[in-house]
Amino acid sequence: MSSSEETNELLEQMKATKAKWDAENAAAGGEDETDALLSQAIAAAIDQGNGWAPGEREKYLEMLLDDDYIPPLFASSKEELENSGLADAFTTLHNEGETPGKNLLEFRKKGNESIALGRKN
Repeated sequence: MSSSEETNELLEQMKATKAKWDAENAAAGGEDETDALLSQAIAAAIDQGNGWAPGEREKYLEMLLDDDYIPPLFASSKEELENSGLADAFTTLHNEGETPGKNLLEFRKKGNESIALGRKN
C-alpha cells in the first residue's frame, strides 16, 4: 500500500469515527470530542509506523525540561540556535528550493527596501 493510500484510508477512518461521535453527541446533547479524535489519529499514525522511535520521545521531553534549553523559535542569538541542534533545519527551511543566486537577489531586494523605508533589522 502506498503512502497516499494509507493516508486516504486513515482519513476515511477518522471521518467515519467523527461522524459516529457527532451522532452520539447530538443524541446526548454533549460537546465536540475533538480531543478524542486527535488522540485516535495520533494512535493510528503511530500504528502505521509514524511518530517517535524508541527512546526519542523521552530524550525530547528531557531536553525540554532542561533549564539551559531554549526552543529554536525563541533563540535570540546564533549560539542559542546552534545549541538547539536545529540550526541546519531552520536554514534549510528558510532557503528551501532556492538557488544561492536567487536567494542573493531576494535578500538584496529586501535589504534595499528596508533601507528605502528607513527600517533597521
